Amino acid sequence: MPPSQLLLILIIYLHNGKCTGDVIQMPPILTVDQGHTATMSCEYTDSAFYSLQWFKQIQGKGLVSLSILRVDNKNNTQDRYVFSLKKDKKLSTMFIVNLDVEDSAVYWCGFEAQ
Repeated sequence: MPPSQLLLILIIYLHNGKCTGDVIQMPPILTVDQGHTATMSCEYTDSAFYSLQWFKQIQGKGLVSLSILRVDNKNNTQDRYVFSLKKDKKLSTMFIVNLDVEDSAVYWCGFEAQ
């Protein structure tokens, strides 16, 4: 199969850490063509927000921290990853641009309350 026709499966599993609220993943499973952009969101219900963190886990390996967000409405860019946080909407979004096969993984989002 030519690389341009490969499908990437990005699975998000969102985990709520030290908090009493819930975390909602959107979408729970995401399939995106190679070279395109994946968009994943993490919505939380606890208003005592301290920080939100995104992780990546490749099958058979440990978690890798991608970003820790504490500042509202500030985009954090690392390589092909872009992270945003909107505290007023209790929402964080992660974009992965120019997807490649090595981006296939489980993505975790967790937040910590104060």
